[in-house]
Formats: sequence, structure tokens, C-alpha cells
Amino acid sequence: MSKISKKMVSMIPGKQLLHNRGVLYALCILALVQIVMYGNVKDFNSIIMLLMIGFLVSFFSKNMVVVLGIAISATYLLNYVPYKMISEGMTDGEDAETEPDAETEPDAETEPGAKKDAKNDAKKDAKKDAKKDATDEETEAEDNIRAALKEDFTEFQQIQEKILTNMGDIEPLLTKAEKFIEKFESYSNKLQ
Repeated sequence: MSKISKKMVSMIPGKQLLHNRGVLYALCILALVQIVMYGNVKDFNSIIMLLMIGFLVSFFSKNMVVVLGIAISATYLLNYVPYKMISEGMTDGEDAETEPDAETEPDAETEPGAKKDAKNDAKKDAKKDAKKDATDEETEAEDNIRAALKEDFTEFQQIQEKILTNMGDIEPLLTKAEKFIEKFESYSNKLQ
């Protein structure tokens, strides 16, 4: 390297940060906190991504400040930036044919976050409607089950009544059979 390029590199204030222990410890703690946070929300893909990026960067640089900084920032960028910057057309299951309601679409004069709030409100309303539909379906299913149980119970009561009336019809026959068995036993005792 020439003297000029060495002077330029030595003048960069970040060079001292690359070899600072405090920065290294701060990045280690930040990386561990990120891993714990990803684990807490069960985002294991992000944990693996963080470790793999760190592993790959370690082949290009032996400075751990660089390795950890790139791994943390690349994982953050890959996780959070695409969701905010990339728009893919159809959102929230709305068809292209439907026109947005005046109530959910804010005016252009309102603040920039109002459109996002309106979308969030629409999502919340859709979730509430879905929950209401699910509870309506559950209550309808419960009503169907109750109606089937009532029908089965009335059928069971009818069968029970038939059995009781038939038992009343059988009772005289049973008493005759008991008398016959007693006579038969008395005859068998006399024969012995």
C-alpha cells in the first residue's frame, strides 16, 4: 500500500472501533439478545440464518466485530425490511374488482400513518367477523346436537314405555311359570 492510502485508512474513525473490546462485548450481548428474542417467538429460521451468516462471514474476516455486526444487520434486514418495502399486489384477500370503502380509505390530506391504521382496523374487523362467524357456526352445531339429543331422548322414552307395558303383560305369565316350577319341584321331591 502506498503512504497516502495508509494515511487515509488510519484517518477513518471506525478503525479504532473495529478493535475495541467494548464494541465487541456490546455486539456479543446484542447477538445473544437477538437469539433469545428469536427463540422466544419461535423464529428458528432467523436463529439459523444469524448463525450461518456469521459462519460464512468468518471465512472472509477474522475480526469478530465485523463478523457479528454483519450477521446481526443482515439477519435484521432479511427479516424485517422486505415486509415493509416490497408490495406484492393483492393484500388482505381483497379482489382487484372491489373498490375500497370511503370509511376505510383515509383522505390524502391526512397523516401518512392513517392509511396503515385503516388497513390495521380493516384487518381487526375481518378477524372479529371471522371469530363471530366461527362462534355462530359453533352455536349452530351445538343447537343441532341438542335437537338430535332431544329426538333420541324422546325415542328412548317411547321404547322405555313399551318395555314397561310389555313387562306388565308378561307379569301374569311369569307368575304362572313360577307356580309351575314350584309344582314341578314338589313332584320331583315326592319321587325321590
